[in-house]
Amino acid sequence: MAAFKCKNCGGNITADEGAGFGTCEYCGVTSTLPKVSDDRLVNMFNRANHFRRLNDFDKALAAYEAILNEDDASAEAHWCVALCRYGIEYVEDPVTRNRVPTCHRTQYEPILADPDYLAALEHSADSYIKGLYVSEAERINEIQKNILKISGREEPFDVFICYKEADGGNRTKDSVLAQEIYYQLAEAGYRVFFARITLEDKLGHEYEPYIFSALNSAKVMLVVGTGREHLEAVWVKNEWSRYLALMKKDRSRLLIPCYRDMDAYDLPDELANLQALDASKVGFLQDLVRGIKKVLDTSPVTEAKPAAKESGAAAAAPGVESLYQRVLIFLEDGDWKQADEYCERILDIDPKHAPAYVGKLCAELRVRKEDDLLGQDKPFDENPHYQKALKFADPGYIDRFKAFNADIKDRIKKENERLAKQERIKAEQERIEKGRRDEKERKEREERIARLKPIREKLLPYKGLIHSISHTVGLRTDGTVAAAGYNRCGRCNVADWNGIVAIAAGGLHTVGLRYDGTVVAVGYNNEGQCNTQSWRDIIAISTADNNTVGLRKDGTVVAVGRHNIGEFDLSEWRDITSVSTSPWYTVGIRENGTVAIAGDVKNKARITDNWRDIVAVHCSYSYLIGLKADGTVLSFMPYRGEEAKDIASDLRDIVAITSNGVFGALKSDGTVWINTLPDYTHRYTRLKDIVVIPSSCSHIYGIKFDGTVITDGHNHKRKRNVSHWSDIVAVATSDSRTIGLKSDGTVLVAGGYSKKHNKDFSKWSDIGPVSEAKMLERIKNTDKWISQGLCRYCGGELRGVFRKKCKSCGRRAKKNKGNTYSPKNIH
Repeated sequence: MAAFKCKNCGGNITADEGAGFGTCEYCGVTSTLPKVSDDRLVNMFNRANHFRRLNDFDKALAAYEAILNEDDASAEAHWCVALCRYGIEYVEDPVTRNRVPTCHRTQYEPILADPDYLAALEHSADSYIKGLYVSEAERINEIQKNILKISGREEPFDVFICYKEADGGNRTKDSVLAQEIYYQLAEAGYRVFFARITLEDKLGHEYEPYIFSALNSAKVMLVVGTGREHLEAVWVKNEWSRYLALMKKDRSRLLIPCYRDMDAYDLPDELANLQALDASKVGFLQDLVRGIKKVLDTSPVTEAKPAAKESGAAAAAPGVESLYQRVLIFLEDGDWKQADEYCERILDIDPKHAPAYVGKLCAELRVRKEDDLLGQDKPFDENPHYQKALKFADPGYIDRFKAFNADIKDRIKKENERLAKQERIKAEQERIEKGRRDEKERKEREERIARLKPIREKLLPYKGLIHSISHTVGLRTDGTVAAAGYNRCGRCNVADWNGIVAIAAGGLHTVGLRYDGTVVAVGYNNEGQCNTQSWRDIIAISTADNNTVGLRKDGTVVAVGRHNIGEFDLSEWRDITSVSTSPWYTVGIRENGTVAIAGDVKNKARITDNWRDIVAVHCSYSYLIGLKADGTVLSFMPYRGEEAKDIASDLRDIVAITSNGVFGALKSDGTVWINTLPDYTHRYTRLKDIVVIPSSCSHIYGIKFDGTVITDGHNHKRKRNVSHWSDIVAVATSDSRTIGLKSDGTVLVAGGYSKKHNKDFSKWSDIGPVSEAKMLERIKNTDKWISQGLCRYCGGELRGVFRKKCKSCGRRAKKNKGNTYSPKNIH
């Protein structure tokens, strides 16, 4: 079987030997085929069809005629010769996807009368193949009629300029030279066909009627080129070869090759025997106009303005021309200074000599000749030399340089559009990549959050069960309190407390909130920080070194202790939902998310006016940290009265904060952001999978979801030696000691000043969330034991004469001394 190429698209057509037609497997068109079995002839047909599909109709025609020389009875070869003569190209219709014929070489004779078409019909093998030729020829004939109808309405042209418009998307030098010629001829009064201007409002598939009309009416064709490859470009050659064919029938027509930047011997063979003009020579345009005038035998040139010299000057003063030639030589040699000086000498003679201003422009821009101005990186509208050249030059010269400038702008615009497109593509790629990374991070974050959330909810009830500053206090499940450490000022005298639901520890005092809303306090009372006996309806407490603050259930706040915490200002607070205090100031959060602040604070309005949607605050000696509902963090320096923006202004997705010399922020995915205050330089996120973050003055802890503890900061007194801990649900820290609460209610200790004090923790048990049933039972038993004269702590029997002691727990019976201590009792 012979393998043919489709005449329409170039696809493969496989047909049986001797078949006269076949269907393309790509475009689906049924085409006639030559009846040949010789592989050499098959290859000749495929080669000829290849040239015709490329619209190189002359080469294709020569190839088909070579086939006819061997087989004059080949119907397919005769048909393809007719297609080449009429320049038929098969173009895909974007709507129907069918291949439709397009005519690029319209003839006055209809294709139905073409001798090769008639020969194809004569040599057709059967009626089916003959019908295919007839139907296709009728389609082409209708297209040709429409072209002739449109072209018949067009005005005749005097001159047809043939040239290559673009190369690789950029305008060619040929186009610029052709436009210069066009303006010169138009000024001389001739009607000139110049595709860039004549066809600027036409679509590409509509060109043929106007080209056909211009080719047939023009008496002169100018073929403009700066290189052989441009002159032999398919569409350029299509025009001048058609005109050469017309010249054979009409000897009054003239074709003039106009070349620049190439040798005349490089012209195509068909043009080499014609009289050509070198466009780079002085007087080229004048010679061209004069030659065209002779051909057309008209006199519009005499009525037009005097022909300008190639340099653009209307008339040169004596001596100017030789000086200008020196300018051109200096420019060509790159001697910019001499070129500029000679331009000045010309302008001294003739101040309106436009080429001299162009020479100065070339010298300034380091350009060796005028045409190279087209390659500049930016337009020269604002250049004074350019403006003066336009002011004094003739119209043709003005149009030429305006075209230069317009082309530069057009090229810059296209380049900017290309760069902008690249930037958009790059930005879109980066956006997609960022979206992928963000999506991956989001999924990983959601997975961590889902894993940590139940653990965090499990540990939430243990929050605030242990407080450790200079001494350590823990709350038991039955509402009693355990204390350990050096019992200075009696701050650890909490053994007889019961019904406690919350605890807080200051530096030298301990405070407990009872279930009935009253508050008890023991320890140092030098500032009155333990004077809480009259408090009622309290639902939350907070302590610092020398003050105690209580939040009532009606949203008001009471305070005792050091006066500079602003206890007298708290009387006006309303709708408070949580309260926190430091040694120098007190902060409350209202129901609407705003913040109230009292005490020794500068510029309080920065807090009260600007902080919104606050859900938690953390007070330290020097910094106030606020957590917003959206997970962002605000910070403030009370002693300066200004925001501490460098601390945490860029934090997001935060669920908990802590600050006590070391500021820590816990993110919802279990990572921790740490900043050593007031040094802003130490920022890191080593801690991961964290559910709780307590801190001390010099280090921070993280309880992981598996119950282990990791730390960061100083290891003073080995307080960070907690790597072996497990099953931890809460941590309390001080400067020297770390206390860890296990889920079974016992505690672990790391660090500390005294082994004796650390031993006290071994007796701790049942530390955990208060059970209402246990608490009420313990209160009831305590009251019963006291009434029966038994030990109030365990109900054991008391023995002794002067100071009774419990036989079971070994504790002495409590004397009726009150719970608070004054300065005179300090040991």
